[in-house]
Amino acid sequence: MSKNMYVQSISILGSLHRFFLDHIQVFLEEGQQCDLNATQALIVYHIGKNIFKVNEIVKYHFYEGSNPSYNLKKMLSAKYLKTSSSQHDRRVLLVALSDKGVQLHQAMEQFFQKQERVLQQQGFSSERWKQWVDEGKNLVQLHSQSHSDPQSPLDHTVKSAHSHPRMPRVAQG
Repeated sequence: MSKNMYVQSISILGSLHRFFLDHIQVFLEEGQQCDLNATQALIVYHIGKNIFKVNEIVKYHFYEGSNPSYNLKKMLSAKYLKTSSSQHDRRVLLVALSDKGVQLHQAMEQFFQKQERVLQQQGFSSERWKQWVDEGKNLVQLHSQSHSDPQSPLDHTVKSAHSHPRMPRVAQG
């Protein structure tokens, strides 16, 4: 596979993610829920009926940004989330959906099911979804492994960027 195919694939995934967030934002605006953004709504959706530690929201990739505490604060002040302390360690803050958050989660679930039906009507079958999801999981796994492999081309690129005096430092992480 050429580098161009790799770049195109990653670019397409980025475009899909941006489209997805735009789609969620339209859903929120149509429902008159302007007190949170698409990223925050997606966090609400992923939390669902579960209770998470604050750091788990980032760990489980419910949030792909640089300031999760800002978004959590916004969702708490808009009353989509509620917090409690862990029974085992009072320093640990637990997050769950409030009644308002549950209502949003249910509305988003219906919205996503509707979108899935529309795509199926346009020929994107369940088998095709499964294949696409499986390939995506494989790519994530391969990418995760490449970060731990010292011989990885990605690691080599970062090292060469650090060793070249005129190139800017590449952020790691």
